[in-house]
Amino acid sequence: MTSPAKIGTCLHLVVRASRESLLRCRAQCAAGDTVLFVDAGVMHITGDVPECFTSHAAVVLFSAPDLMARGLGSIALDQAVQTLDDTEFGDLLARHEFCLTWK
Repeated sequence: MTSPAKIGTCLHLVVRASRESLLRCRAQCAAGDTVLFVDAGVMHITGDVPECFTSHAAVVLFSAPDLMARGLGSIALDQAVQTLDDTEFGDLLARHEFCLTWK
């Protein structure tokens, strides 16, 4: 009997501010995954995002340029959330076997 195939980690891109996109992402998130909020998805910073993924042991990041473009930079600093610069995106993507976009 062969051993089961190794399941790789996934980079989840949340691109919309809707609660539905957040909940669908959370339902598919697993340990070792990373959730990156980009575009309008950074609006989730005003909610309970970090706590939302605590039980999933996922890394939660927000796009720094998208936060700044929407005037949310100070909220990110106040909440001490992890941010990602555009120049770091390629490395983040390379560290994951899969990438899903949640709209």
